[in-house]
Amino acid sequence: MAKSKARGVIERILKLLDGKSINPITSIRRLICKKCYIVLDLEFSTGYKYVNKDYAKTLFPKYEKRPAEIIQIGAIMLNHNYKIIDKFNKFITPCIYQKINKYVTELTGLNDENLKNNISFVECMDSFEKWIGKKEYILCGWSNSDQKVFEDNFKYHSQKCSLNLNMLDIQKIFNPEKQISLKKAIDELNIQKSKPFHNALNDAEYTANIFQKIVFVNKLQTT
Repeated sequence: MAKSKARGVIERILKLLDGKSINPITSIRRLICKKCYIVLDLEFSTGYKYVNKDYAKTLFPKYEKRPAEIIQIGAIMLNHNYKIIDKFNKFITPCIYQKINKYVTELTGLNDENLKNNISFVECMDSFEKWIGKKEYILCGWSNSDQKVFEDNFKYHSQKCSLNLNMLDIQKIFNPEKQISLKKAIDELNIQKSKPFHNALNDAEYTANIFQKIVFVNKLQTT
């Protein structure tokens, strides 16, 4: 029974990575040969009143809703044994929105004052890519929605994205049938909630904790 559950988890991981089902026993070596996992989370601001309208009209002419602007990037680096080996946390001074959406401030605690003297998105991504270095990695997240946000921000800043944004969706591994909040998953797995949610670094760490528990509980082994 344990082996069957483990194989099910392996199959879901491989399917999410490759877009197709692969024999888990013959392919597990390829999965664990990756040197690290980068578990990522973003906080971003949206709004209507303070948007740079020229940008919105040029980049998103078909959409009334304005694009999201990244204001914090948090990431946890796991080695091939799923151990946390490093952390990344940067706040970004917004340039698309003149003021932070009030709802975002209520949710994250981030506001105009504590974001105004931080680095730009371009500087942040340069720092992020240097942090990853030349490691072979799999980018992970709680749902793959951050992938689109990343792509939109790179496009706005006219930056070529050198990241592998084919994100492994940890949420789908945890529950392939339906969407579930990060907090609910933490509760279901009895993981200690020692830090507030809606902080990119904290949420990335919670997601990493879930990934670790999935791996360890299901014993991702070929034997």
